Amino acid sequence: MRYDLSSHFEEPEFRQILTKYEGMAENHTPLYFDQEELTDLADYYIYIGEEDKADKVIEYSLQLYPNNTDALIYKVRKLYFKGEKEMAFRLMEQIEEPTEREVMFLKAEIFIEENKLKEAELELKKEKLEIVENKLSANIDEVLDKEIKRDEIISVELVAYKNAQAQ
Repeated sequence: MRYDLSSHFEEPEFRQILTKYEGMAENHTPLYFDQEELTDLADYYIYIGEEDKADKVIEYSLQLYPNNTDALIYKVRKLYFKGEKEMAFRLMEQIEEPTEREVMFLKAEIFIEENKLKEAELELKKEKLEIVENKLSANIDEVLDKEIKRDEIISVELVAYKNAQAQ
């Protein structure tokens, strides 16, 4: 999902996807869209206040990609706030990537709505832990890369030194 939706929705590439989707909807002819394109279309319809069209995009997305995390998050949120809480909870349990950041935020949001603040806090702590783990992993990779480069430089210098000694 993008941080500046209004400018994204004006880009020629997005306008082409929108035209393609609206043509498909008008002619009732199924076409292929990737998951991100469908998520962008749903975001667009929400942005312009056409929630019913966003719902249709999400349903189409779930037909093509039943495990699309973004579409499932949208649907869970929609069901929950329509009062269909049991259905929302069941659907949330089916999300295959429960550790994805947006899924943890969704769970925390629902726990807060349910006044289950401890559970919300635990979800947010999981997210914080994942961020820390990712940063540590990136730092370890960076250190290892530097060690490998240092070892390569030492090897090259050693070979050059030995060659100079041999002459």
